[in-house]
Amino acid sequence: RALVFHSYDTERSFNDQGRLMLLSRRTGRIRPLTPKLDRPILHVAWAPDSRSVLFTVEDRGRVGLWRLPVHATEPALTPSLVAAGGTIGGFAQSRDGSVLAFDRATAMHPPALFACRGNGSGERPIEMLNRAVLARHALGEVREVTVKGWGGAPVQMWITYPPNFDPKKKWPLLHSIHGGPHAAHLDSWHFRWNTQVFAGHGYVIAAVNYHGSSGFGQKWLETITGRYGEKEFADVEAGTDWLLRQGYIDRARLVATGGSYGGFMVAYMNGHTDRYRTFVCHAGCYDWVSMMATDGYHFFADELGAFHWDNPGRVMKQSPHHYVKRAKTPTLVIHGEQDYRVPATQALQYYDTLKAKKVAARLVYFPDENHWILKPQNSRLWYREFFDWVARYAPGGPARRKSG
Repeated sequence: RALVFHSYDTERSFNDQGRLMLLSRRTGRIRPLTPKLDRPILHVAWAPDSRSVLFTVEDRGRVGLWRLPVHATEPALTPSLVAAGGTIGGFAQSRDGSVLAFDRATAMHPPALFACRGNGSGERPIEMLNRAVLARHALGEVREVTVKGWGGAPVQMWITYPPNFDPKKKWPLLHSIHGGPHAAHLDSWHFRWNTQVFAGHGYVIAAVNYHGSSGFGQKWLETITGRYGEKEFADVEAGTDWLLRQGYIDRARLVATGGSYGGFMVAYMNGHTDRYRTFVCHAGCYDWVSMMATDGYHFFADELGAFHWDNPGRVMKQSPHHYVKRAKTPTLVIHGEQDYRVPATQALQYYDTLKAKKVAARLVYFPDENHWILKPQNSRLWYREFFDWVARYAPGGPARRKSG
């Protein structure tokens, strides 16, 4: 009798986060189910009795499972939280709806399976497949803080500390800058940019959900449109400043790393600051003009505010290659040849430019990988190159504070 579907108003905004809509098959009437919910809704499913829908919602770095009653003729009610994140990836229901099963990950644990009653009570784990593996490793504490970012706006930052962290000693800082840009650092377990692996090498890891990140509302998504780099850079710098004020960060061992849009950010930062000892740029956007080789070029006029032939000044202002004359920080550049989202020539341009400027640089090129390094042995090589390079300029581990 009814369909529920995701709707995106891409004519209003190319980065519209979407909303749930209800279609009555008898009347053809369509109405929003969640008109006041200013958050991205992910997976959705009808309850077995068709009286409600369940869906996952991304909210401020977490993804929870929610339920919303659905009535054919009455306005939508307020959804209720069934199971909190971490990050819930998917869920399933028993035939009568009395039991829910779902997977949840956190920054301290890879995805694990849980079950609860249909109303969310009685939650219990239903497997422990990774318990023995995790028991062999020391994990670091994860903390969530809010810093004053660009224009004084509150910005979320996740911090992962090294195992056996001692705040009386000085530690190196490593930023992990997320891609997207309309994505986010979640309280989750990342299998490619894993903050616990980074922290295990003796680094305090900062993960800033800068302006434009998802999970903070539609307005926040749109704050960087047409001015890429500026606000995000200020937010990352605010995270660095906040951590330096805590007293346990060694300002001589600051590192920033990122992939995709995060790679764009570290390339942008290389032309704007020299306080970081080194950068790692993985699959990063470097030149918005030559990025026309990407499979996503049709978004550029919306993202940047113009195509380069219509407003070259505006595009150049957002392009890292425009600022490269001031770049002086050693950089590890990594890319896969089969990357069509950010073509591998972006890496070659950036690497060659740094070498021409006599800035220390290393290129790691994967002929058999795409935008993500997915093959197990390639992943091992990626991590080895990553840590070898970072340790060359900012070794991991603690150093005692100097007295006085």
